[in-house]
Amino acid sequence: MSGLAEKQMKYKKKRVLGSDFEILNFSGIEEGKEFPHASKKTKDELLNNFSKDSKIAIYESFYSEPRVVTIKYHEDHKEYIEILSQKTHTLCQQFSFVFPYPIIKSLVENFIHANFFEPIISILDEGKTLKLSDQGQGITNKSAILKVGFTTANSYHKNFIAGVGSGFPTIEHYANMSGGTLTIEDNLIQGTVVTLSLIPYKNNLNLNKEPYQDICKNEPFSIHTIEIFNSPLPKSLSERQQEVLVAVTDCGFIGPSQLAELFEISVATAYRDLQYLECQGYVHSDAGKRTITKEGLHYLETYIFGTN
Repeated sequence: MSGLAEKQMKYKKKRVLGSDFEILNFSGIEEGKEFPHASKKTKDELLNNFSKDSKIAIYESFYSEPRVVTIKYHEDHKEYIEILSQKTHTLCQQFSFVFPYPIIKSLVENFIHANFFEPIISILDEGKTLKLSDQGQGITNKSAILKVGFTTANSYHKNFIAGVGSGFPTIEHYANMSGGTLTIEDNLIQGTVVTLSLIPYKNNLNLNKEPYQDICKNEPFSIHTIEIFNSPLPKSLSERQQEVLVAVTDCGFIGPSQLAELFEISVATAYRDLQYLECQGYVHSDAGKRTITKEGLHYLETYIFGTN
């Protein structure tokens, strides 16, 4: 067995907590770069280095430190997930945009796979970006995790979450339908960083203005998302989204329920279509209803009715 293989075997630490099988996996270390502390500390000491309390960092500006809220760990994982999801949703409400609660909860539920080792939730871009990081065992196959049915959930996990491999596929579908992105990356030494961002495409980028204004109203935005906006506004919508845009124009003022009845689709589908159009700048939200914007009229005249 090679020196590296011996180290990989040496630093795979396992313990059983009731029916919970926790794994601390340091197999990603490089030859000669041992995990700090691992050579001198016992398994229990290593595990005790990790806090299971959650930190929520609210970034109102990159010119100052984020406001940090600490959520104490609960032995009841179902209750802990609920508390953390609700607190995140509440903190996002100070901004102009809030992710749907089921999406936030689906993101938070993935902390259970990391055994709640150092969970951090960062709220950025006036609530339009959520970044969740941990220092658990990580995700080795990041493409498979986006497919329905792929999961590492065991019988213990299923006491607290569904555990059927639907979480990330649902979140990615939401991001795609809303014109945003979902990225899954390795953390620095171990663990995972998941980023969900709803940043719409738009023109006329102005880098001289202040960041963190409402990007769905064609205002400036956080400079760390600049690369996403190099493309012009998309020149195509799905057939139904085009019909929805026309319906908003005809009705003047319409909500998801009315739209669902009009098109004989679910309210959730109607909501996603309206939200996608809003993030593209084609409709504007007012008290839950949507109205057409100048950009929306321009899109209709240019790409649907062809009057320009």
